Amino acid sequence: MLAAQTSLEEFVCSLYGQSVCQNGNEARYNIFKLNARSESAMPPNQDALRKHILRANYQAAIHKACLKQFPDVPSPIGHGWVISENELSIDWMDLPPAPSGILEYVQCSCKKSKCRQRTCSCTQSGLPCTDLCKCKDCDNAVEVNEIDDIEEYYSEEGDL
Repeated sequence: MLAAQTSLEEFVCSLYGQSVCQNGNEARYNIFKLNARSESAMPPNQDALRKHILRANYQAAIHKACLKQFPDVPSPIGHGWVISENELSIDWMDLPPAPSGILEYVQCSCKKSKCRQRTCSCTQSGLPCTDLCKCKDCDNAVEVNEIDDIEEYYSEEGDL
């Protein structure tokens, strides 16, 4: 299933014009940097896509067995579904939608101060400037080349 999941992730990335990306998280990050803040403009994250793949695979198995007189139908639990309040419900994802630091993100648009003065919202919050900022000649930026570096940086700070 892992090889199929990887192929499906790459396919979904290509649907969003991110064929160079290998997973949904990387594609979401690239699209988010382009100021596409609408959730509908972004692909699902890896966790949500994995749950969707499980549900679609389960449904395909049901359809495949539909002409059998006595189909062996597995439980939907664990296939992207859960029992919640005695009802079958969709299990959308296991992880939170975003790290808490991203959910409360700060961005600046400093033009002349190079983000050194207290007028910079990032500096005021004690945060480095990120790709979301529209600042010029920033002295408060952290060089981050990959998403893993961002997660590592914030986990060292205790924010993740």
